[in-house]
Amino acid sequence: MRVAQIRETVEQFAKVNLKDKSRRYDLIKYRFLYCYYSYYYSTEVVTYRKIGDEINRAHCSVIYAIKEYPNILKSDPSFRREVDIFDKLFWKKHQDIVNQEELSPIDNNGVVQLQIKSIDRKIRKLKAKRKQLIKNYSIL
Repeated sequence: MRVAQIRETVEQFAKVNLKDKSRRYDLIKYRFLYCYYSYYYSTEVVTYRKIGDEINRAHCSVIYAIKEYPNILKSDPSFRREVDIFDKLFWKKHQDIVNQEELSPIDNNGVVQLQIKSIDRKIRKLKAKRKQLIKNYSIL
């Protein structure tokens, strides 16, 4: 999933606009969620600046959000439950996008097979990170 797609997914799920200038906690926690998922789960090469540009924030805000996201999960059980629901939605959407990319041929010289293998490797890594995150921050 690309950074813009992750932002759209978070906005649709939380029914918020991540570009708002507000400092309300309910908006901040979803910004943190977006930054964390964009940094760790984006299929494109991302920088802190690129993640921040998508929500009109500086790169230092993105660094802070990524660092503090696990702390919010630990301290806010209701948000943790929301993230569990979001996580299922995110991975379903992510799999749908990967399936679409697998079906788009690049050329006939075996490049498609290399692309599929690369995507499969990324999925395995992401699933391992997800499993580790759930294991480390399981509050229930």
